[in-house]
Amino acid sequence: KAIKVDKISTALIQHIAVLDLVTTLVVIFPTFLTAVSDRWLFGAQFCTFQAYSKWFFVSSTVLLVCALNCTKLTHILFPFRSSSWNARLGHVVAGIMWIFSGLINLIFHLQKGGTKRKFDFHLLSCEIIFSSDKYMKGAIMIMAITLLCTVLVVISGIWLTVIAVKISRKHRRSVNHQGILTVIFVAGVYCTSYLPLFGLYLAKIVGMNSDDAYLKRVCACFPYINNIANVFVYILSLTSFRNFVRENSAAVLRRNWRKHYTKS
Repeated sequence: KAIKVDKISTALIQHIAVLDLVTTLVVIFPTFLTAVSDRWLFGAQFCTFQAYSKWFFVSSTVLLVCALNCTKLTHILFPFRSSSWNARLGHVVAGIMWIFSGLINLIFHLQKGGTKRKFDFHLLSCEIIFSSDKYMKGAIMIMAITLLCTVLVVISGIWLTVIAVKISRKHRRSVNHQGILTVIFVAGVYCTSYLPLFGLYLAKIVGMNSDDAYLKRVCACFPYINNIANVFVYILSLTSFRNFVRENSAAVLRRNWRKHYTKS
C-alpha cells in the first residue's frame, strides 16, 4: 500500500503542477514570443519580474520535487507511522519549501550595489546580473546539491520498490504501481531535463567557454519542454488533479459565458 498514490504526494504534485503552469506563463510563453518576433515585447517592468521570479520558480520546483521523493521514501520505509499523513500536511510541507526557496533567493539581494537585471540575447529572456562570481556559484551549488539529493532519494525509492514488488509477488498480492511510478517519473525527468543547463553553468564556473547562443538555447529547451509536458502527465496520471483542472476550467468557462450572455 505504501507505493500507491498517497494524499501528501498528491498535494505536493499539485503545487509542482501550479509552478509548472506559472513558469509556462511567465517564462516560456514570453520567450517563445520573443523568439518569433525577434524582440522583447513585454516592457522593462515585466523583464524585472521575470528575472527575479525565474530563479524562485526553479528553486521552488527543485525543493518540491525533492520533498515529494523524500516523503514517498519515508512512506515506504515507515508505512505505519505515515499512514495518518493527510493532504493538509502535504500543503504545509509545500509551504515550507516555498518559504525556504524565498530565503534562498535573498542571496540576490545581498549583493553589493543591489540587484540588476539584463535581457539575455542567448536565452531570449531576462536574467539577474551577479555582481560577483561567488553569488552565482552559491546559487548554482545550492541547486546542484538539491538535485543530487533528489537523485539519491529516487535511486533509493526504486531499490525499495523493487524489493516491495518482489515480496508482494512472493505472497501473491497485487501491486498498484501508479503512485511510485508517477513520483519517480516526475523526479527522474525533471532532474534529467536540468542536467544540460546546469552543466553549462558549471562549465562557466570552471572557466570553460560556454557563450555559444545555440548551445544555451538547446540546453534551456529541455526544462521548458518538461514544464509544459508535466501538466499533461499530472492530468493523465492523477485522478484528483484531473478533477481539480476539470472543475476549475468549467467554473471559468461558466463565468465567462455568463458575462458574455449578460452583455449581449
